[in-house]
Amino acid sequence: MRMKPKKELVRENDRIWSFLVKHKYNSTCQMCGKPATEAHHIISRTEYNTRWDTDNGIALCRECHRKIHDKMGNEEKEAFYRKIIGDDIYELLLRKSKYIGSRDYGTVEGWNRILRSEFLQEFGMTWEEYLQEAKGL
Repeated sequence: MRMKPKKELVRENDRIWSFLVKHKYNSTCQMCGKPATEAHHIISRTEYNTRWDTDNGIALCRECHRKIHDKMGNEEKEAFYRKIIGDDIYELLLRKSKYIGSRDYGTVEGWNRILRSEFLQEFGMTWEEYLQEAKGL
């Protein structure tokens, strides 16, 4: 089996992560209740220790996603995150993000295996089977 380039794996991880996060919240914006079209990272996506952790995401509509990035201060964001995911998970994400995460191929590939496993467990099909089914619609 051919190895995917790292950049391709990163994109795939992002797509699976986003799909899983939106599904976790029933595709409902956690700020306003409208349909969610985007998944937002609670801890910055630059932190590879938490980037693809599905606990590190919330579902938002585009408008609320922009609001979080452009209009909310750090204290307001933190209060919102704690309300949605709870204090324990928020604190765990903060601790995980403090470790220096590797950005090497093995780390990205490891996250890919985790995300694919979560997807299979949640939907009873592989990511590829889902993509094929979605193309047929």
